[in-house]
Amino acid sequence: MWFFEKKIFWFFLVTIFFFHPVWAGEDSISADITINVDTTNQQTIQEGADNVTLINNATINNNDDNASVQSFGSTVDDGLTGVTVINNAGGVIKQEGDKDQTVKAEFNTDFTLINSGTIESNDGQAVDIDRSTNSTITNNAGGVITARRNVIRCEVACTNPTLNNSGTISNTNTLGGLIRFDKATGAIVNNNPGGVIKGVGNEDNGHHAVDLGPSGTLTNRGTIIRTDDGVPGLSNFIAAISIQGNDATVILKDDSILVGTISNINATFTGLKVHVDHGYGRSYMYHTEGPIEELADLSGNRIVKGSATAVGMGAQETVDEILGQRAYNLRTTLKRYADAPNPKATIEPFAYASHRDRGRTTLRYENYAAGTNFIYPVVPDKLNLILTVERNKLRLDEDHDVTKNSFLIGVNTNDFMELGKWKANGFAAGGWSWHDSDRDVLTNTVITGIADVSAKYESAEAITGISFTHTYDQKVSESVNNTWETDLGLTFSFSHTPSYIESLFFSWEERNLTQLSIHIGEQLTSMLGDKMQFRFGGEFEHRSVFAGKNQDHAINDIVIDFNSGTFYENSISMNTGFDYALGEYSKAYIQFNGRVSDQTAFSVGGSAGVELVF
Repeated sequence: MWFFEKKIFWFFLVTIFFFHPVWAGEDSISADITINVDTTNQQTIQEGADNVTLINNATINNNDDNASVQSFGSTVDDGLTGVTVINNAGGVIKQEGDKDQTVKAEFNTDFTLINSGTIESNDGQAVDIDRSTNSTITNNAGGVITARRNVIRCEVACTNPTLNNSGTISNTNTLGGLIRFDKATGAIVNNNPGGVIKGVGNEDNGHHAVDLGPSGTLTNRGTIIRTDDGVPGLSNFIAAISIQGNDATVILKDDSILVGTISNINATFTGLKVHVDHGYGRSYMYHTEGPIEELADLSGNRIVKGSATAVGMGAQETVDEILGQRAYNLRTTLKRYADAPNPKATIEPFAYASHRDRGRTTLRYENYAAGTNFIYPVVPDKLNLILTVERNKLRLDEDHDVTKNSFLIGVNTNDFMELGKWKANGFAAGGWSWHDSDRDVLTNTVITGIADVSAKYESAEAITGISFTHTYDQKVSESVNNTWETDLGLTFSFSHTPSYIESLFFSWEERNLTQLSIHIGEQLTSMLGDKMQFRFGGEFEHRSVFAGKNQDHAINDIVIDFNSGTFYENSISMNTGFDYALGEYSKAYIQFNGRVSDQTAFSVGGSAGVELVF
């Protein structure tokens, strides 16, 4: 018996010697420290070590204790003040224990965490600032904070925490949320450009990308995502942003991306403010749940409740300007043709570009157009037929493009009536346009956060005008003859756009727009011999819309009456051209025109080539 017990004793000693378990140690820190060598020891900033800074350039991986880096605090009376933890680029702070925190700063005051490297928890929380006051977490660009359960959390309570994120905050499983500030009062979350807060899952257990508690403010300039089985989380349980207290504020700015709903499903929480500041003319549609006390667009767009939605009106508020540009181009083309000596059937290609700066209630745009005029004299010098075919590309601010193919067909009459030394001319034309619209809409209902919304619609246009001209001939020399022509006229334009529906979110009611302009101009035409002709002229025009200012439309079945924009324009235009006859049936030509207006808009156009006369 004694021999058997002795053998057991020696076996136990050998087992301890060869197979003893290895527990990681603990380094107690009471002064500033920089860690440059990998360690498995827990780094504990000990009791009483206020205002200490720990800088990490290595890997801290403690898998036995309940934190790899801990700023001491066990009660509200002994928590540290002013501790700073800096994890530099390339530095790693990780925790591989069961349900453990990686960086722990409970009961701390003015705790600061600055991360440019990686902070991760295999099973628990990455950052625990429970029952802290005025904690600040900064995750710089390139920084990663990730966890299997909760990434950043105040479990019981904390006051005035601040999170500034320019890096990536994510979870690796569905066992917890990302920014758990539901028990925090006065939290500030700034998700900066380039910052990503991304939560994924396949369950509805109440985990969100951001939980915002009482008096909390979330400002998103980056990307916030909460998905469920690869689709946006559009219910309370899997919301991207969940409101967990009174008087919370959500601000969506610039080109930020949000995927997943904004949920305030608990009706006892009041005072929620949702402010959108994406820029004037930006279209968006954000799914929301629950009451929103204050819904506002800080950029001046008309925002609609039910969902936080607005639509850019650029394609609608530019109808009168684009129509006015077409009327001007048609009028000047016919006038130039009428002034040509012995006009015959003509084919004339043309191109122009127009630009408008952003105004208080108008969008910046670029408009490019090219087309061809076909003119045929039915009665020489008296009655002409004209056909204009044109293709436009309208590029509006905030990612909205409209391509238009159109034609106008009509007649022009020269000198059909005389009033003393003044002669009357007139024209009338009508046509049809086919529009292809494509816009990017920011929305939390699709996985990319941006929906491509398109529409195909048509419109009819009619343009007619009358002008009175006075002509004065001046012989400069035997080979140079000038003709001065003063022109005063009215132009009436009309556009009809039937009702149409875009592929998502928006529908538009029928609209009839009518405008009238008055112009006065002076034109000099010089014949240089019998082959060359030079032209130079200018014109002032005032245009006003007097019917069709309103555009009724619907956003998610909510009807809105829109009449913002500028419905008048004063413009000055100049033109010049040069023709050289190549024979009886052709000529080389070049012509330019430019136009500026008080709506901070200008256009330039022209054509050049060899014209064949039939």
